[in-house]
Amino acid sequence: MKRKADRCCFDEIRPEFEKLLAEGVGFGDTPPMLKKAVTHAVTTPGKRLRPFLCISAAQAVAGRLVRHALPYAIAIEYLHAYTLIHDDLPAMDNDRERRGKPTVWVKFGEANAILAGDFLQGLAFDCALRNNRHSSLPLALADLAEAATRVVSGQVLDLQHVGTKNQRIIYQVHACKTAALFEAAATMGARAANAKHDEIIALDNYASCFGHAFQIVDDLADAQQGEKKELSILNAMSVKRARESAEGLVEKALATLACFKPENAAPLARVAMELRGKLV
Repeated sequence: MKRKADRCCFDEIRPEFEKLLAEGVGFGDTPPMLKKAVTHAVTTPGKRLRPFLCISAAQAVAGRLVRHALPYAIAIEYLHAYTLIHDDLPAMDNDRERRGKPTVWVKFGEANAILAGDFLQGLAFDCALRNNRHSSLPLALADLAEAATRVVSGQVLDLQHVGTKNQRIIYQVHACKTAALFEAAATMGARAANAKHDEIIALDNYASCFGHAFQIVDDLADAQQGEKKELSILNAMSVKRARESAEGLVEKALATLACFKPENAAPLARVAMELRGKLV
């Protein structure tokens, strides 16, 4: 039996999460082609970091599994899947493979991929809303909507500033395309646990720092593998400085957890330290 300090509520609920995620991909009148494309996108194996942050943020506040956070965790993953489908399109990053599988546009065609992404964005809101009378719903939906619009803004900036060396613009793109979804995941989870204002702010700051560090680590990993991104933090700074920046962001993320009981925030602390470990 796990000690309380080792408990991770997302690990406990993950089988149920995966089941509900796969089952909720369509309605009775959803065309089979669309349902297949959406299923392909959402069931591709992944770390599920954003739903992890959602459930773990609720745990940090309440010290237990908060079931009200589960629909929000699924919603944020649907929204994330939509962004990946559209990122992979020929007009965007033109990626043919994701996590060892053909991208949605490669397998089902470009038009179906666009429509599958559109469908998933709507499905995210449906999932958060359906049979939900929790008091957190209005503000949680606002968090979800803000993340959805910021991701699009980030993609536009990404396309406008291909190859830029301007650190401010790169930071802005990363804030919108990467950090925004992490922030929404954390604040939605916090709201599901009836968090106080200062707790929501702390978790939002944690997720922002984590998201920026995550993107820097991703840029560094791509560079090590010989992959060149059109927009990368390494366009604006050296590898050494990028590592130092990511380490500083992880430290800031960990510092924001000081207002929670260590055993409650342990999953969030652990994933931040794992990210730091990738910088060694």
